[in-house]
Amino acid sequence: MVYIPNKTGNRKVWGDLTGTKSELANRNIQIRQESKDGIVINVLSEKYSLSVETIKKIVYSH
Repeated sequence: MVYIPNKTGNRKVWGDLTGTKSELANRNIQIRQESKDGIVINVLSEKYSLSVETIKKIVYSH
């Protein structure tokens, strides 16, 4: 068996085929909105099963 790499420019971006990238983007939008609505970071962390630090990165990244 011989490995033949894809030509440059034909490679798919991570999450494009499965839709994971868009699902995570939608989840992050929802987390930001809930934070703006007054839900505390600790509650968001438990609700989405993410660490407090990850929720902070999502909320404060925009």
